[in-house]
Amino acid sequence: MDMPYDKKLPFTLIFFDNNINKQYLKKCYSSADNIFEYEASIIIKENTDIEIMFNSDENYARFYMYGLETLPEMYLQEDENGIAYRYSSNEKFTLFKNGDEYYPLIPGKYQANVNINQNNYYFVIEVKPKRINDNELETIKKDIEKEFRGLGQDLIRKNIGLGFNSYNLMPEKYLYEFLVINKNFRSAMGALVDLYTKVNYRVQKKYKNVIREKSHNIDEITIKNMLTNFKNDNNIKVPYKTFNYNLLENKWIKVIIKEISEKLIHFENRLSEYKTVLEQEINSEEKYKNEPNMRAVIKEKNKVLKDIKLYYLKAKKMKNAFSIVETTNWYREIDDKVTKNVPYVMFADPRYRVLYKLYRELSRNNMNIKLDDLYSYNWKRTDKVYEMWRYIKLYKILVNMNFNIEDGWIFSQNVKNLEYTIPYLSPGTVIKLSKDNIVLHFVYDAIIPKNSKITEKDNKPLYAVGNHVRPDARIDIYVGNDKIYIGSIIIDFKYTNPRYIWNDNRYNPSDKLNNMEQLRSYAFELQSLYTYNQPENIIKQLSPINEVWAIYPKDDFYEDIKCYDNKKIALIKMCPGMKFDHIKKRLQHDIEEMMKSYEFYNGIKNT
Repeated sequence: MDMPYDKKLPFTLIFFDNNINKQYLKKCYSSADNIFEYEASIIIKENTDIEIMFNSDENYARFYMYGLETLPEMYLQEDENGIAYRYSSNEKFTLFKNGDEYYPLIPGKYQANVNINQNNYYFVIEVKPKRINDNELETIKKDIEKEFRGLGQDLIRKNIGLGFNSYNLMPEKYLYEFLVINKNFRSAMGALVDLYTKVNYRVQKKYKNVIREKSHNIDEITIKNMLTNFKNDNNIKVPYKTFNYNLLENKWIKVIIKEISEKLIHFENRLSEYKTVLEQEINSEEKYKNEPNMRAVIKEKNKVLKDIKLYYLKAKKMKNAFSIVETTNWYREIDDKVTKNVPYVMFADPRYRVLYKLYRELSRNNMNIKLDDLYSYNWKRTDKVYEMWRYIKLYKILVNMNFNIEDGWIFSQNVKNLEYTIPYLSPGTVIKLSKDNIVLHFVYDAIIPKNSKITEKDNKPLYAVGNHVRPDARIDIYVGNDKIYIGSIIIDFKYTNPRYIWNDNRYNPSDKLNNMEQLRSYAFELQSLYTYNQPENIIKQLSPINEVWAIYPKDDFYEDIKCYDNKKIALIKMCPGMKFDHIKKRLQHDIEEMMKSYEFYNGIKNT
């Protein structure tokens, strides 16, 4: 067992939190074995300014910890192995300071140690999340990983055209398998056509009894048989050649063909079920086809129905094509009992290799996901992780509201290679969605111009007359075939307690960094030249901002949604483990309000 040092430490190590609070290192261990099973000796909050003082009267005292190598060289030296350490000094040095110069430590536990005269003093430094607890942070990270995989399913549905309401009727597994077979179909068929007539075999020698006069080939077995069976001199045993197709590589081909056929049959059955459900829905909704909203719904479902029929025919044709080899004599001679050992031929012969590659891809049963390298840095900042999580969750809420994805971010890719990259959520990222006659642009971290002359209806419909121009997200809403802009919902992701976001007793209009001032600026100082496509005299009277949302981590003393400033500003609770029904309802409410307002002003214009 690793024993803690019970004597006075021959060094002093102090952590300064925001230059106010001090933590002295008091407990160390003699070994690093099982070090993370012990309580942390130093606990600090993430993204908090931290300074450290390390001092010792001993010669060659060295302090090591993760992250030191990223600090300015003037604070450090390198040991004989090239590892950075802090030398003994009476001066403090900065471990982290908010800004772009210092690398943030991800919440978690880190091993550190002090080395003096070849003695090591090991201890653990724990970095705690600042605004959410450890369990919530882990939930967020796991949830983001899950959502990233879910984005792949959405991407498949967008590319394959089966709609976004088919999750139960057409699980991702079947879509993936169909795409794998479809991608490899041409090369697989080329291999099968060649194998149809030129499959591998082994020549074997067998013997049969024939009349002596008809014997043409004899060998030593024939002669031996003649000598031992001389009484039966009319018939002799002669050799003949036969072809053995029951080879291990051909057994593998049979297994692969059966597997592919079964998967295509499953896909056909799912398509057939989906087709039946969709036809029933269309028939029941047909009586409402003259209503504007239902007309668009029925049109979209008919489009999906058409795609279903096309994919059904394609799957059936592929299944029939793969069954071509089942009609051959050699295929019927083969059993399908294979061993776990894959024969070398499956890799060496191009025909067998193509089919085995297809089999391996089907066995993988999921798409290959790659993350943009920029995630590796921002994954270390809880506020950024939390921001990404909220943006993705809001996107999923929109999809659950039956909005279909049109384009943007990951959805600008195709899935022909059955792999996709999660692009970094860079400023200005836009996901475009649609439902009925409504189009949404879900915009991430884009700067709103202050000059109305550089605005554009489709991409930058807003301009700012105030000082705040960069909300974390916004939803721009358009209607109709002409994409008439009807307004926006502004969203800011807060990483702080709601009492610091809004407090009427503390409001100071002169404080331009005040959260309240920022939210009010978004609510009342954003304008547009395109609202409702109205004349200029009416546009001047309109505010394009329906509502400003400040989304914050959970606080048990606040209700899920709290509105201020005549319902122009809403503080909305959002954290791991919550159901987001309140957000979905709020989105539905806001969009409906904007539609009503548009219809009202559109009615004025047409009278």
